[in-house]
Amino acid sequence: MENKADKFLGWCNGNHWIDCNGSDLGVPDIDALVQSKGRLLMILTCERYELGDNYTHGEVWLEGDVERTHVCYSMEDTDRFLETGGVKVAGLTAIPIGVYKMVIDRSQRFGKDMIHLLNVPQFSGVRVHAGNTSENTEGCPLVGRDMPVGDWMGNSRPAAEKVFNMVRKELSAGNECYWKIVRR
Repeated sequence: MENKADKFLGWCNGNHWIDCNGSDLGVPDIDALVQSKGRLLMILTCERYELGDNYTHGEVWLEGDVERTHVCYSMEDTDRFLETGGVKVAGLTAIPIGVYKMVIDRSQRFGKDMIHLLNVPQFSGVRVHAGNTSENTEGCPLVGRDMPVGDWMGNSRPAAEKVFNMVRKELSAGNECYWKIVRR
């Protein structure tokens, strides 16, 4: 029997997982994915809660078996609802709602190892990184310790380091890591 988790691409269209051939794999079931992979998953959920004219605020949570733990805040470009047919404006659009596998690899642009979100529709080279305003991103999620106010978020370097170290630890232990984006 074919295992859906083996074909998992890393993003969902509305409420369904889509594989690399565009085939609908059905409704996401994170528990089934965990069991079928036979190893642990770390899921960081970026919950978007404020959609501004040129920014999108979010809160990042570590999903646990019973509880979720606050990790940091996030800021992105404008959420243009790409997953439901919205139009991307280059350099000014947040990535679509979905679930994306995270790896750590070398960024040519930044010249260092960073978190890389894989298989983001209409985007390439999406990184989770530090930044204080929407001007500091071209679609990548920015993270910060301070709750964003307008187009400003503080203490982003410590938050980016915290998230990077969490992901690096899990990947080093052989676990998979995912960045999940939802709207509140």
